[in-house]
Amino acid sequence: MTRDKVCAPFSVPSVSRACRTALIGDTLQTSFRPGGIVMIDEKQYFVYILASGIGRKVYVGVTNNLFRRIPEHKAGKGGTYTRENRIDRLVYYEVHTDVAMAILREKRIKRWSRRDKVTMIERENPNWVDLFPRLRP
Repeated sequence: MTRDKVCAPFSVPSVSRACRTALIGDTLQTSFRPGGIVMIDEKQYFVYILASGIGRKVYVGVTNNLFRRIPEHKAGKGGTYTRENRIDRLVYYEVHTDVAMAILREKRIKRWSRRDKVTMIERENPNWVDLFPRLRP
């Protein structure tokens, strides 16, 4: 798999850079499944973005279990920032098979500008719909 074929769907320059750096040799170390129905497996790691509303505050996190972590955020137990700003709507997520790559991806997305994060969310989820109800255990 070439870098161009893997990164072609991404039009935001910083997203393309992040995608290219996720490649090791010719092997992609992550699989993107934003917005789709995902079967949760303990060997999967998720980079996720929560929002307080359309175009409002966002939070980027990583977890190995969305079914545990998202309800924690919704109950106000996810962390001070998400609790105080009522950030509990799952608007984007990616599935990774390697924990180190998931953490690296989370850190990279956190460094992006707000505009780049919003562009990525709106490309996959233009109405900022809460994706959590679509997930299946």
